[in-house]
Amino acid sequence: MKTSEAIDLIANLRDAFPNQHFPPASAKVYAEMIIDLDAGAVAQAVREIESESRFFPTIAEIRERVARTACSSLPSVEAALAELDAAVRKFSPDDSRSWTYDDEWSHPLIARAVRMVGGVAQLWGSRAPGADRREFKAAYLGLCNDEVRAVQLGAANAAPLRALESAS
Repeated sequence: MKTSEAIDLIANLRDAFPNQHFPPASAKVYAEMIIDLDAGAVAQAVREIESESRFFPTIAEIRERVARTACSSLPSVEAALAELDAAVRKFSPDDSRSWTYDDEWSHPLIARAVRMVGGVAQLWGSRAPGADRREFKAAYLGLCNDEVRAVQLGAANAAPLRALESAS
């Protein structure tokens, strides 16, 4: 995004929250901290924040909103649980054709969460399926949040890394 676009978006945000004290130095910091993001994604995030929030957002809130939009292709926890349940129902320890391998899940994070809770075979033989599903759900949501966080921080950390790479 161009500097002028970042400044315009921050000005728009400031205008939406007129009671918020917002000195020019803060506007400069905000613009510097979002300049690495896609202008369209930030504009969408700003519109959503303006329509939903009662308070002026932090830089982290803006970046998180952009990151969550970028990660919107992650399967929902309900879809991940449905995949897991289907894999457990079709599983047979004696028939390798019924096994679900990592590349067969719709998303790699589902495969990772399944491994974190012991795998399909472990879940198939479980005496506490409800507890296992809760553990899977927590593992999957944690991985999704980590993915959002990585996207949120990734763009901000890319510019310093490029500067270091070009200096060496």
